[in-house]
Amino acid sequence: MQLSPITLDSLQGAVVLVGSMLSADRRTGLPNGTRVSDRITERIVRGAFLNPPVEFGVTPSMLNEIERLVKQTPFEVLFEHYPEPRRARDLLAAQYVKGRPNPFHLGLTKAIRQGNIAHIVTTNYDLCIESAAQPQDGLRTVVEPADLVGPVLSPSIPPTLFKIHGCASRPDSLVFRLSQEGALPQWKRDLLAELMDGRDLVVIGYSGRDFDICPILFGLPYRRLFWLFRGTNLLPAEIAESSYNLQHVHAHPSEFDRVHATGGGFDAVFSGLVDSSQVHFEPSAGETSIVDDLFANEATDAYRYTIWRAALLNAVSCRFGTLAALSQLTSSDQNRPEALKLASDADERGGRYRDSIRKVRLLREMLDRSREPDRWLESFFVEAGRFYTAGDFIRFYRAKGFFRAAAAQLVDERVSFDGDLNEARAAYLDALWLKALRLLPVIGEWVAGYAIRSRNAQVFERAANFYYRIGGWQELQLIQAAMNDLKFPTTIG
Repeated sequence: MQLSPITLDSLQGAVVLVGSMLSADRRTGLPNGTRVSDRITERIVRGAFLNPPVEFGVTPSMLNEIERLVKQTPFEVLFEHYPEPRRARDLLAAQYVKGRPNPFHLGLTKAIRQGNIAHIVTTNYDLCIESAAQPQDGLRTVVEPADLVGPVLSPSIPPTLFKIHGCASRPDSLVFRLSQEGALPQWKRDLLAELMDGRDLVVIGYSGRDFDICPILFGLPYRRLFWLFRGTNLLPAEIAESSYNLQHVHAHPSEFDRVHATGGGFDAVFSGLVDSSQVHFEPSAGETSIVDDLFANEATDAYRYTIWRAALLNAVSCRFGTLAALSQLTSSDQNRPEALKLASDADERGGRYRDSIRKVRLLREMLDRSREPDRWLESFFVEAGRFYTAGDFIRFYRAKGFFRAAAAQLVDERVSFDGDLNEARAAYLDALWLKALRLLPVIGEWVAGYAIRSRNAQVFERAANFYYRIGGWQELQLIQAAMNDLKFPTTIG
């Protein structure tokens, strides 16, 4: 990325993408989102290791490293398995509806009045930008499709504030869990593209770690994109701290020649819009009571909060943490479906494939296929995957057949299940089988090539796109890797 110093008041009709850091200034009165995530992470990790970490081969230094790595987890991953999602939504809404505009919010609305900024896109829930606007600004707030009336960019349409992850005044609109961050809904994609078409885009206070926005951000039809960094030089340390998406862009400048870096933080980019005595960013030091509120019901619902801990640590592949959390459950609770599934995952990561598969089968026996057909089918899918990981390709092939037979059984019994999900799983297992065929001595490449030519390429395309739509990022990455290995890359629509 080329370093290109800019200020917002030097632009004309630009679009600004605003992230959470802009509202983390202490004058806003809102909790610092990074600090909130860090405190949640600390309570999750430390709570998981209530039993002495040494029992799991974890030293104090390893525990610190686990905590450091988990702190890099996106906000939405932290909340994916939170036991009470409605309560979390209401707590977040109640907290972020209280904010007051800081000088930077006021600077943004001043830039709208001056014509420097045409539109604002924000991932923030708070109402600070709306509160900073004056009636004569005619700022149109878009949170849901119903807020769009008439053509998006007709000359009569006023400047737009697009709250892409929802608004605290409308709790049902909040996007705060990973499962909500699949592919960006088409209406949001269309609006982003139309707002940015031919305009400069300035990205400020944004981590770049959102799973729905980042996959499409750098391909939008802006004229130039300026990404704001704190320093005045593009230091390797700042790039290393940024999202993997931005690191990729920085490493391939010829492919992303419209993307520029700009430095100096908020102090520099808002100079000219904010009084020099107020332009210095002062981060909020606290996270108020929201973290305590999120854990308030832990004592009365210990099982589900323990599963939350174990699931998060499992999601970041921390086997020791998963096992440590599960060890706190009673013997009967350790045999409940959610705990059994997590224990099975931990066994696989530890190379204990037989134990892992035994737990998968035990879990299947607990499930009522007529009431939970998709989870029942998932157990066959997972079992096949475990055989593949173990390198037992004969049993993998048999398990792949059992998965298909199980789906056929549900059809015969007239039990409804998710056909798209089943097709995606079947395609993924087929991709693994093709990879296994390549390992055959001498004829492997020929057999795998013949097998893949005999299949409909659209099956793999549909599977990849399905996982993208539902936010199945691990499955998407795995199926794409499998197809790339086979020189058969998939295209995400």
